[in-house]
Amino acid sequence: METMEDVLQAAGGFGKFQVALCFGLLSVYCAIGWSLMQLSFSTMIPHWHCNINISRGARYLTAPQSNDSMLDTSSQYYYTQGGSDGPNLSTSLGDFIVQSSGCYTQENASFETCSINGTECDSFCFEGSAKTIISEFDLVCDLKWTKQLITSLQMVGIFFGALLSGQLGDTFGRRKPFYGFLLLHGIFHLLAGFSVSWEMYTVCIILIGFAAGGNLVVIIPYSLEFFPTRWRGLSSIIPTFQIGVAIFAGFAYLLQNWSHIHFACAVFNLPFLLGWFFFPESARWLTAHGRIHESMRVIKKIARVNGTSVPPDAIDVLEAIAGSGKNVRSSERKYSYRDLFRTRKSTMTTIFISIIWIALTAGYYGISFGISSLGGNVYLNIFLVGTVEVPLNIFSLYLINKIGRRPSAILFFTFATLSSAGCIVAELEAPGSEKDTIISGLSLLSKMMVAAGFCVIFVWGIELYPTVTRNLGFGFANMLGRVGGIAAPFAINLDDRAVVSYVVLSAMMAVCTVLSFLLEETKGRELADTLHEDNDTTDSETTSATRPLYEGNIANYGSRTPLNSQ
Repeated sequence: METMEDVLQAAGGFGKFQVALCFGLLSVYCAIGWSLMQLSFSTMIPHWHCNINISRGARYLTAPQSNDSMLDTSSQYYYTQGGSDGPNLSTSLGDFIVQSSGCYTQENASFETCSINGTECDSFCFEGSAKTIISEFDLVCDLKWTKQLITSLQMVGIFFGALLSGQLGDTFGRRKPFYGFLLLHGIFHLLAGFSVSWEMYTVCIILIGFAAGGNLVVIIPYSLEFFPTRWRGLSSIIPTFQIGVAIFAGFAYLLQNWSHIHFACAVFNLPFLLGWFFFPESARWLTAHGRIHESMRVIKKIARVNGTSVPPDAIDVLEAIAGSGKNVRSSERKYSYRDLFRTRKSTMTTIFISIIWIALTAGYYGISFGISSLGGNVYLNIFLVGTVEVPLNIFSLYLINKIGRRPSAILFFTFATLSSAGCIVAELEAPGSEKDTIISGLSLLSKMMVAAGFCVIFVWGIELYPTVTRNLGFGFANMLGRVGGIAAPFAINLDDRAVVSYVVLSAMMAVCTVLSFLLEETKGRELADTLHEDNDTTDSETTSATRPLYEGNIANYGSRTPLNSQ
């Protein structure tokens, strides 16, 4: 044995421990998927009507809430000056509609308008049984802008969570930050459910985003570092995020109340916290930081669960890996984000991966939060937006191991570009009777390709960094990706600026396609553990057949023995 991959393979490869890890760690993505998509319901704007009190002397009014049979609800009422008995109600053209909430509203005069004949609304009557923060806090008219603000601020929270998590994960290990952020995630959801104003709710959403962003960064390196090489792609394609969105759609349909859904998500977090008592720290991280005996205990635990034993020379391999970084540890050096820009090749890798993350995040959430532009049942739309990508995500696992990371990324990004461009053509040229169907289909196809591209980048981006900076590199790209998420509600507005939105989306996917040509293929290579390994690649390791267009030799993975493609 020469590498950590050899040690993991000797400890059972992909066995019972790794299967349990998938359920215990990767399933946390269900809760995160729920969190990030909850605003698609919580900020949904039901149809609404303007209510004006009779005492204010407006001409066109909502009819008073009364069981008086003398009120003819088939006619429009307007105010006329009365005598000592109060105002009179007279009739005019138009129809009143009695909503399920008990409000009488005049459709033509009061439907989704902020004033009637110059008189501003005193209150608002919302249609339907769904209770969102829009109907709870009357976030229409002068407060209409809060919907986009809240969605963007959630991404701001994710940005700072990702920023902190990257540093914590490489300094204190993967396990403590993971479970710390998970605990905070449940607490903040509980607080959000008790919000008494939209300002309080906004603060809670930022904190929820912060906790979710922290887990988004650390969860992939934490789980991936327990997997043998050929199973590394599994961590990014198990559809736990999409399952979480589907579960959320079901709870939204059943509860139809924004606060109750937050409480349900807080409870949903609890079982995942039990993993603290079962799953150890990453053996890779422990080894890279010179904690050999702790790492050996983790390897023995993995082997015991997998029903095998650890070879005697395993500790020699761990000591050799740790020894390659002993000079760094003797000087008590702490890795930071500066190490991502210490060399030209590392700098270019970080820039390219970060740009791709920004574009993918903007495209993914821009389409996801634009589900209101699709016709049909909103709960079914949420379900479809979350699950339509699952088959292609699963197929991407086979593809990245069969043809490689770079060809897979280029393929998915190219199709995303073409489907987005097709939406532009449909918006401008498609006949009215078929336009909505064509655009909905192409939009879902584009989201499928963006999601599949994300699966590739999850694996590819992590493989391009050594263990000592892997969490930093993943965290930095994830953090900058939130810039795309922050801009998504404004840059990709499928309701008001559909053509411009699809132009932006297709341009971003085209940029991702070009940048994929500039990153090095990592299929079949071992993960590097130190910066020394990452920088030490000989010319013979990159043949003319596999040499990337960008010649900076971005990553090196220790053992160069290619894996059998299976």
